[in-house]
Amino acid sequence: MREKRIIPGLMLLATLFCIEACKKSDTSVNPNLTAFNCSGVTFSDTAMSSIAYSGTATVPYEGGNGDLYPTGTSVASTGVTGLSAVIVPGQLKQGSGTVKYTITGTPTVAGTASFAISLGGQSCTLVLPVSPLKATVTTLTASVSPATAKKDSAYNGKVTLAYTGGNGGLYPASSVMSKGVTGLTATLTEGTLATGSGNITYTITGKPASVGTAGFDLSLGGKSVSVAITVSADTTKVR
Repeated sequence: MREKRIIPGLMLLATLFCIEACKKSDTSVNPNLTAFNCSGVTFSDTAMSSIAYSGTATVPYEGGNGDLYPTGTSVASTGVTGLSAVIVPGQLKQGSGTVKYTITGTPTVAGTASFAISLGGQSCTLVLPVSPLKATVTTLTASVSPATAKKDSAYNGKVTLAYTGGNGGLYPASSVMSKGVTGLTATLTEGTLATGSGNITYTITGKPASVGTAGFDLSLGGKSVSVAITVSADTTKVR
């Protein structure tokens, strides 16, 4: 009879112990991974130089043990500086899953921002591409010199584009063929805007194919202008 009274008590104690042990296991903070895969990262947004960035990096892993992981220490970027990455706290899955890092700051230049991150005994290098800042301007005006040309004669001139509100961004190389009177080409070399006001120059070369007007539609930083060169017959040529 004594054994029958003791066994239910032992079963109750065992049940309570199991509940507490399981509870502690479910909330333990000892994350462990078998692989951390920075090469499979995805980013929520594109980073651009000199522009404040706030995005999320999602990094896959393998061999998670189901434990919690807390907010980690902020990791500063190398290569392209000015950014920092911090892990978003959460709980690993059993096996494969992903963790998220928030990345904030202002990248100083274009290039590659690298972050040495680690979790659960594994490390890898998170790589965020930083694109050049795209050029934008507020206003754009143009002047061409010389404004006249001769049919079938070599022409060498330039178009000066004056702008305001430049953002210091990069503008690409450009080549524009004349319309109306063909045979001329306006060429721009890649460069960087000033911050505020400034000028850039297209060079124009070629031989106008006919008499009339050679026109060019030119653009810079989201603004466009048109310029025209008057082409007349070359009366100095021997007929």
